[in-house]
Amino acid sequence: MILTFTPNPCVDKTLFVDTLTPGHIHRSEKCAAIPGGKGCNVARIVKALGHEAAAMVIAGGPPGKHVVEMLEERDGLRCVPVWIEGHTRTITTVLEANPHRQTPLFEPGPRVTEAERETLLAAFQVEVAKASVVTFNGTVPSPTLKTLYQELVP
Repeated sequence: MILTFTPNPCVDKTLFVDTLTPGHIHRSEKCAAIPGGKGCNVARIVKALGHEAAAMVIAGGPPGKHVVEMLEERDGLRCVPVWIEGHTRTITTVLEANPHRQTPLFEPGPRVTEAERETLLAAFQVEVAKASVVTFNGTVPSPTLKTLYQELVP
């Protein structure tokens, strides 16, 4: 089993418009959302290649719940959420048809408390024991996690 670890996942939403005009109201006729974050993408690819994958994510609030639901229900992945008080971020990308251009808008990642950090470390130890390979993916959302990757790699 390949475990992907994503400390800063997101709801990755795309709005499709003809042309983006700053300062004007735009009504999109089409919208798409997927669970985003590098590790979520890796887990989907691993599964598509026929291997077992689990996606471990830091998740919080309604956006975090949405990420977990999409990973499990839409993508058929085993998701291992570590729940925090803060909210998982949303990234909104405006994709223009004419010209073919995208404009991503990134929300900040959530703050993670020391207690949540300790819960995360303990949960990771349980999951890493089940994995043959672990991938560490993306940035950490909070200063309390700045040494996280160093701590997770023995």
